[in-house]
Amino acid sequence: MAARIQQYCCCLAAFFMGLIIGHSPAQDSTSALKRHAASAQKSQAAGWQNRLKEQQHALMNYPARVCFIGDSLTEYWQHTGQKFWDSSLTPLKAINLGTAGDRTEHMLYRLQYLDFSRAKLTHIVLMAGANNLAQVPPDSPDDVLKAVQLMAGILKKKCPEAMIIVLGLPPNKSREDHPGLPKRVQETNQLLQASSWPEQVQFVSVDACFAQADGQWKPGMSLDGTHFSEQGYKVLAEKLLPLLPTKKT
Repeated sequence: MAARIQQYCCCLAAFFMGLIIGHSPAQDSTSALKRHAASAQKSQAAGWQNRLKEQQHALMNYPARVCFIGDSLTEYWQHTGQKFWDSSLTPLKAINLGTAGDRTEHMLYRLQYLDFSRAKLTHIVLMAGANNLAQVPPDSPDDVLKAVQLMAGILKKKCPEAMIIVLGLPPNKSREDHPGLPKRVQETNQLLQASSWPEQVQFVSVDACFAQADGQWKPGMSLDGTHFSEQGYKVLAEKLLPLLPTKKT
């Protein structure tokens, strides 16, 4: 599966140069072609490429020590969670590389594209896979695990001195078109927790912070059943701060 994901990343790279669209690990090439063509066009229209360029510029010019990588759950630290980003993470010289709407395949492409050589990162916080589990049809928890493992491997190679924190996924509400979504999130987190991670890579569960026994959000932790509320970001900051550098350099 890892080889298939790597091949898919190469296809994505070619696509974003206008040549081809790759093949999803969980689906046949025809359905993947239609799905990724639509999503990529939407992403490009919304400024996906511009955000990627902004992220590269920030990596090259901001003296980041802590890096957050993910989808909207990460990007919205600087929207819904702005108060706690500014108070808790900006002093640690944190940089936000979250992009709303990204699935693991988009993030794999970004990680291959981005140049981390100028950043002196000590810690990287990675949260990925929520959009893969919520798409129609969904990718499997095992596919998400393998993609996250591959991302951790890329980051370890590009940033060998950094501690990589792989966060578990928060809950995601059950919807009419996704009756099994909470269960898929739980299964993914179980696989991430049971996985054998290499040195300098640490899995951190957030279940106790956000999830009830049935896999639904704890009250007040989410805005819409998918994204963190402001209180959710406060709780997440409190969970992460003991794992991040205390010296504010």
